[in-house]
Amino acid sequence: SNYHDAVFKAYFSESKDIGQLDILSDLLTKLGIDSKVLPTALTDVASRNRMQENAQAATSNRVTGTPTFFISNERIVGAQPYPQLLAAARRALGLVAANPNDLPIL
Repeated sequence: SNYHDAVFKAYFSESKDIGQLDILSDLLTKLGIDSKVLPTALTDVASRNRMQENAQAATSNRVTGTPTFFISNERIVGAQPYPQLLAAARRALGLVAANPNDLPIL
């Protein structure tokens, strides 16, 4: 979606702190979305419960950084070069023999 693209770009390309309400509100405004939607969603019980569930899932899966990829039995933390992600995907599909030097499992 446009929102996800905008948040991704703000975080990874523009190094913006997307945890700040004013930054997210500005993104919404630029997308033509009423920026009041965000504070409402943050105080909504169902939204708050979903965020807590996501946070608990991240904690139980030892997610400590963004992005974190789960590819088969590998957990890859941080922005990794494309060839390393591709190698992990190929290993998961059984297309190549696992090579411990391909990709450090973090």
